[in-house]
Amino acid sequence: MITIEGTVLHITFHNDENHYTIARFKTAFPRTTATIVGYLPRPRTGETLRLSGKWTTHPRFGQQFAFDTASLLLPATIDGIRGYLGSGIVPGIGPSLAEKIIHHFGEQTLAVIAENPDQLIQVDGIGEKKAAQIHQ
Repeated sequence: MITIEGTVLHITFHNDENHYTIARFKTAFPRTTATIVGYLPRPRTGETLRLSGKWTTHPRFGQQFAFDTASLLLPATIDGIRGYLGSGIVPGIGPSLAEKIIHHFGEQTLAVIAENPDQLIQVDGIGEKKAAQIHQ
């Protein structure tokens, strides 16, 4: 069993009934892109995942990483947080608002969203209702 970590770049195919997913994936180490195939309930572009599985070769599409297990990882760097929030994965936050939040909270951004969402109202353009929406 091999474990890789990286970011979902593009969802090529997703079956809503059985969750079978084919996606392009940018691995953290070594830095490369690959096709991943397996079952993800709600895959989203920009998600950082840890996948365990094996490399296979599809007769038509070539080398793919077929995963059996997937874990969602939250980004730890400013660039990772920017990509995560700016991707639209969190309803109510687009690239512009993501930039404002990151500028205000830095590397603590995701912790603030998860643990102290009331602090989000310190950011221009976020009221109590929007802070609650982002937290949820």
